[in-house]
Parts: sequence; structure tokens; C-alpha cells
Amino acid sequence: METQNMVKIQSQHHSRNRFKLTEDCSVTVGVTPDYSINTDFINLGKDGDLVIKKGYAWDGLPGLVLHTKNIRRGSVVRDALYQLMRNQHLSNGWRTAADMEFKRFCIEDGCSKFRAWFLHRQLRSENSTAVVYEIVRKASPTQPKVVSAIHSVQPLLESFDEPTLYTLFKSSEPIGPQLRVSELPEGMLRSLTGYHLEQIAVVRKRARERRGNFWIGVGSGAGALTALTGLAALVLRLLGKM
Repeated sequence: METQNMVKIQSQHHSRNRFKLTEDCSVTVGVTPDYSINTDFINLGKDGDLVIKKGYAWDGLPGLVLHTKNIRRGSVVRDALYQLMRNQHLSNGWRTAADMEFKRFCIEDGCSKFRAWFLHRQLRSENSTAVVYEIVRKASPTQPKVVSAIHSVQPLLESFDEPTLYTLFKSSEPIGPQLRVSELPEGMLRSLTGYHLEQIAVVRKRARERRGNFWIGVGSGAGALTALTGLAALVLRLLGKM
């Protein structure tokens, strides 16, 4: 079933971002900042009025998920809200609300409650990386250079493939100079590199487990447990090295 609210997109098969809006997406969300936020592609008012502008590009949902039309509006709304959090326009405390908005818009656009529930469950399990970097930020000095370095390291490590991460992690050479990051301790960088390497293994394991039922995007309990175990191990390493 299609509704008039579904966003119009252009698929970008040869780009890092798979989708791009071909017209503005205007919705009201339950995320209400203390002040209006205006960026190049996203406007969010204090009353929750959200406008995501034509040309906004995003990568869809993580993992093996069939991106049917009835989940795309929820996907772009959640991505835009998370981008505001990544760029520190919004507090990370809005993550749960952003995930709930995804579920709400999916159901409004005709997605079954069953599938929307499972996709929401999967997204909540993917938040371990956000938790890791929140721990890193809170445990680090608040100097602008350190904050900026942490902000730049996450997308950099996320962009590396498994062989690159493995080479960095196993190398006897310091990681900082290779990443051109001098503001963060070597122990932290090596721990974060190891974490991202572990996450690739988790995603690969989930992909194998989902092949039979990828159309509903069911999150694996074992995969979530592995991710949480990796997160706990990283936290312990970070606390021991900082």
C-alpha cells in the first residue's frame, strides 16, 4: 500500500549514499530542541517541524534490509535527526525518540506493524557505536582540538574496509600518524580500530543469519549479544588506557 506521504527519491548505485531526495520532505516529529536548527539540508523548529530539503542524500538502513517505499520516509527522517546529533546540533539523548519516529512513519506509510517493530529492534541494536563514541567523548578532555579529533575519527574508521582496519590494528607502527590524528592517545585509537574491526565481523555474521528472511530485516539475538560483548570489552579497554 502506498500513501501520499511517501518521499520521492533517486537511487544512487555508484555513490556512498544510496538515496537522494528529489523533493523536500516536511514532517512534524517528537524531537523538540530548545532552539531552531537550520543547516544546509535540514531545518528543525522548536515545535518539532522538520524539513529535509531536496538533494539530501543518505545510505538507508544498516544491514541487509529491503528498502521498500513504505520505510523510506522513516529512514530519511531518522537519518536527518541522527545527522543533527552527529554534528552536535542535537543532544544524543534524542536517539530513542528518533528511532521511534522511524517506526511511526513506517507504520503510517503502510509498513506492517510486525516489520516496523523488527526494523526498530534492529536499529536499537545498531546503536552500540553511538554509545562507544559517547563514552569516548565523556572520558576525554574537553579541549576543542580533542573534541574535533574524536568527531573526525568515527567516519574515517567507518569508511575503512576490513583489510585496512586489520592492517592498522595489527601494525607495530602507531596508528595516530597513519590517520593524521595527534590529539588522541594511541591506546584509544587502537581500541577504536579494533572495535570497528569487530563490528565488520558482527555484520558479516548477521548477513549469513538473515539470508533466509532478509525481507523483514530481523535482528539476530546472537549478533546483538556479540555486539554488546564487543562494546563491553572496548569500554573496559578504554577505561584502562585513558
